[in-house]
Amino acid sequence: MDFAQKVRRAIGMAEQINTLAYAQQEEIQERWSELTGQEVDETFHLIPPVYTDHGVNIRVGRNVFVNQGCRFNDVGGIEIDDDVMLGPDVSLITSGHPLDPARRRTGITSAPIRIGRNVWIGASAMVLQG
Repeated sequence: MDFAQKVRRAIGMAEQINTLAYAQQEEIQERWSELTGQEVDETFHLIPPVYTDHGVNIRVGRNVFVNQGCRFNDVGGIEIDDDVMLGPDVSLITSGHPLDPARRRTGITSAPIRIGRNVWIGASAMVLQG
């Protein structure tokens, strides 16, 4: 699967999650597991909508809470440890473009994001690559 196909897949799967009500946590967990390719723990809670560009590079621990409007740009990989809470509209951005204007449209830079145990990231925070 090429880059564009991966992006289309992830956006489509996020759209499916976004049609679900918060009360449908079991189905949200199932769809999230399908999106990420990793079984998610029953203590995972997510309030749709959610956005991602790949999905397969996201790993979440136990007792993780994702509030509405969060964005996971996960090309570089996102790891979220146990007992983490993400406030509404948090953005985890692992990719970007080279700073050199001559290379900006031809390449992507990426580095992972790792969120440690018991971290709370407040509303509208943006965490960048590396």
